[in-house]
Amino acid sequence: SPIVAIIGTGIGKSLIFILLALTSTSVTVVIIPILALKNNLKDCCIKARFNYIK
Repeated sequence: SPIVAIIGTGIGKSLIFILLALTSTSVTVVIIPILALKNNLKDCCIKARFNYIK
């Protein structure tokens, strides 16, 4: 099911889709419009050994 989250900065929005991806057998698609946030999330995925596609 689609989820829309409008939450302030630093509250943990990433946790929503990370937990979904970890508990689901389907593909999770995340669109990040800001390059700095994308790079930060990419680094977190690498450290946590999550698969990601650029």
